[in-house]
Amino acid sequence: MKLSYVFIYQAVVSIIFGIIALLVPSTLGTIYGAPLDKTAETALQYFGAAYITIGLVAWFFREAQPSTERLWLARSLALGALLSLYPDLIAITNGLVNQLGWLNVALAIISTLGFGYYGFVKTSTPELIAAR
Repeated sequence: MKLSYVFIYQAVVSIIFGIIALLVPSTLGTIYGAPLDKTAETALQYFGAAYITIGLVAWFFREAQPSTERLWLARSLALGALLSLYPDLIAITNGLVNQLGWLNVALAIISTLGFGYYGFVKTSTPELIAAR
């Protein structure tokens, strides 16, 4: 798999979830079995806006040439996805969301592994070696 595919995956997932969270947060909460009050809806809308931003960054970097910036972006997205597992698992284990919460875990694992591989394992091009 190429890094550009991981960026495309991240862009699509982030933008879809971001738009839904921004425009219909209460519906998203209902789908996950987590009814939201107005404060939680607003927080989810901020989250949606941030997710759209992440998706756009991933989309615009999908065809970028190997560089230190692309390396650090891959590393950042890997670590961000890894960190997102914590609230995902807390929400599931505390019964705050239904079984659909495992979808978020799976999506985060895919991002962590994909970006982690290219950000930390496969850094063999001259530009990326210089970045270390």
